[in-house]
Amino acid sequence: MTKLLVFFYVTTMVFDSPITTVNFWEESQNKYVCKTGSSNDRKINQQLISFLENPTISEIDKISMANALSWKFKSSYNNAEAYKASIQWQMASDSQKIIYSYLLVNDNYLNVDKAYEIINSTQSNTEIQKIIKTLINIQHLFLNHEFEKIWPLFEKEILLSIDSKEPQIISIINKMKEYLVLYKA
Repeated sequence: MTKLLVFFYVTTMVFDSPITTVNFWEESQNKYVCKTGSSNDRKINQQLISFLENPTISEIDKISMANALSWKFKSSYNNAEAYKASIQWQMASDSQKIIYSYLLVNDNYLNVDKAYEIINSTQSNTEIQKIIKTLINIQHLFLNHEFEKIWPLFEKEILLSIDSKEPQIISIINKMKEYLVLYKA
């Protein structure tokens, strides 16, 4: 059994992780999110920062944009720090901290300690905030080899507590579930 878990962990580390598997930007109805996700250029710029800070853009589209930027293996740029430098961090809202944390995890999905600390200091009041907070916590469990805690956390924080009618939220949860069911005991 131990050998099987080690094999699973090594194989998963090379090919997959909760953060790198859950791509949901495709579900956005926002054309700019879809264009960014389809592009090979995943570097944050002033136009993307303006999108993330625009009060008329829905929070789910902002998070979907962060997902569209997603991780890029051995990237030479740091989207999270570019975003953080563009806002007043000392006065950052929980929403801004969640976006920053999600960008941070996507910049380096093998080290989520800083994002984990920040995200767990925020209030998650919306469904998408709860999803991102749970996803970062799951990545943290994954990296700490606490595989047996992944499904129960997902079940408690998402499956049993979010009863959304929002199609985009439902799709995100289903994408998470498709992958995370691998950790169900």
